[in-house]
Amino acid sequence: MQTGLMSELDAVNKILAVAGDSPVQTLEDDYIQAILARQILTRTSRKVQSLGWWFNEDESVTLIPSITGIITLGTNVISCVANNDAGTVIQRGDRLYDRQDRTYVFTQNVNADLVLALEWSELPQAAREYISDVACTQYNNDFFGAQEIKANLDKNERASYLIIKSEDTDARDISMLNNTRAHNIAFRNRRG
Repeated sequence: MQTGLMSELDAVNKILAVAGDSPVQTLEDDYIQAILARQILTRTSRKVQSLGWWFNEDESVTLIPSITGIITLGTNVISCVANNDAGTVIQRGDRLYDRQDRTYVFTQNVNADLVLALEWSELPQAAREYISDVACTQYNNDFFGAQEIKANLDKNERASYLIIKSEDTDARDISMLNNTRAHNIAFRNRRG
């Protein structure tokens, strides 16, 4: 009986099970289907994480220019949105670029919101389930197209999406009562 967090090996074996393949014992196994399953899992993880969730977003991070004025982002930064700059500072590759001054050189710190690509071991269980369910669907679509299991895979993917979305909403404390726009709409007629 499995308990706790789903390991990356568990996720690969879950994907392999879609085609009825036997599980592998390690992630370093040279079985071609296991290699393909892990590649799909990695691509799917990157794609899902690029949406930005409570677990992989860092808000209001101060980015400090190097001695040469360049702000280089970490290799795990999927996206970077500078705050309060009217869209003039953007991410280009692994560096920030000032579109207004047409330069990569900055003389001041930049405050930004980051979306990070996390390793499997850093993901919460809801993310692991959703990513592995999406990867299972993708594996089936790419290699087998088995319609008889597609409905079940789609159902699993939808269920795990609802769970991750619910956790995201809870973690962000998103509600109509905490939303400034909703509050203004709800109470605009009460102003005297």
